[in-house]
Amino acid sequence: MERTGAGGYHLGNLALHCAVLVVLNFLLVRLGFRPWLAGLGTAVLAVHPAAVHAVAWIPGRVDLLLTLTSLLSAWFFLEYVRSRGARVWLGLHLFALLAALMCKESAVLLAPLLWTLLWLRKRKAPGGLDPWRPLMAPAMAGQAAALAVWGALLLFVPLPEGYARTHAALGDVFVMSPLVLANLGKLVLPWRMTTLGHHLDAVLWPGLVAAALLALAWWRSRDADRRWLVGVVLWLLVFSVPTLFAARAHVLENRLYGLLPAFVVVLLVILRRVAAADRRRRFVAGAVAVVWWAFLVWTTVGYVPAFRDYESFLVISIAG
Repeated sequence: MERTGAGGYHLGNLALHCAVLVVLNFLLVRLGFRPWLAGLGTAVLAVHPAAVHAVAWIPGRVDLLLTLTSLLSAWFFLEYVRSRGARVWLGLHLFALLAALMCKESAVLLAPLLWTLLWLRKRKAPGGLDPWRPLMAPAMAGQAAALAVWGALLLFVPLPEGYARTHAALGDVFVMSPLVLANLGKLVLPWRMTTLGHHLDAVLWPGLVAAALLALAWWRSRDADRRWLVGVVLWLLVFSVPTLFAARAHVLENRLYGLLPAFVVVLLVILRRVAAADRRRRFVAGAVAVVWWAFLVWTTVGYVPAFRDYESFLVISIAG
């Protein structure tokens, strides 16, 4: 196999990763997290081993673009609601939504997800009216138009020669469904990362630990934080379940990249609660966080060399 210069492509992926970090940090601050918390959450995404596959593997760029455009769409949607219907924010939101749809079909559920998150976080105005209800008609019409444009392109634009759309039968999706739990586990305990693996190689016990932590966070949280957790779980499902319809047998970890922003929000909700606790609990939580952070960095440093170029990726995948 002939080697080709891939440095520019890797730098492009790294630039997109940095753009995602900037947008995520800004969005977290706009969502009400303190700057130091938003900075910590952004740092987790920056070094998390689940991001390596998308950032270091050149074809993982589509997941970088999907995450970037989805976060931009969410940010512009938030500004549209905050501004009580400014058309410029609606236009930016619809443009980012269409761009996300062009990246991956997972974005088809992004608009319903944003409305659900808004409903979870809504505040009633005096008189019991929803202040964002007058904004629904133009926004939903625009979102429907974006979906129609995407659907028309999907149906009528021919694929390049040699390409074919992949899909999975319902039975395949059922067999692959444990990957949702495995993916959740790789966010909390990235114990076994692989460049390319079979779905039977997926380790499920970290996912069970992650689910237990979510249940504990729900039990120990107040109503406002519980709404955050519901929103996070919905985001995780929106960006993980649709991928099961395209993957029949292999695990591609670049798909984890779009889940990381929601995972970061869970961490920040927990950290905000810990910061309000007594000194002893803060000390214990801080010690656990330092060990966990070191584990993330150690795993990432050991995982990056697998993606020096496309050839090494193929060699390691076939051998392992």
